[in-house]
Amino acid sequence: MEPGLTPVDFAAHLKFRLQEFASRGVGIWALLSPDSVVGLALLRPVTDRVVEPEFLWFSWATPRNKLETALKFMLEAKKNHQLFITVPQGSEKLLTHLGKYGVVRGIGKFQAFYEDGNALLFQSVGR
Repeated sequence: MEPGLTPVDFAAHLKFRLQEFASRGVGIWALLSPDSVVGLALLRPVTDRVVEPEFLWFSWATPRNKLETALKFMLEAKKNHQLFITVPQGSEKLLTHLGKYGVVRGIGKFQAFYEDGNALLFQSVGR
């Protein structure tokens, strides 16, 4: 989400995004730090065993919050699902760091996947 949103704009934007995803059968997972909700993992089903999560971080999420909550999410989610994650090239820092914990690995690059650039694909590792 964009930084600097007023509470009213934040609530409206969040409501819109959640309705958009829920209408497409997307699961929603709250990413909880010890103090608050710092983001959401939106899970698009690809097959009954494969999901594609998209992380939606709130403006107050710190890099540490993102790492800790994404790691907890992946450790739990990969028990029942294979995860495929697509990110714009240049935005892969979190997933590369998660790879050091052995939960994901980079498996490829899509040329011109996005209108303005390439994408990198990551896959969950193990169960």
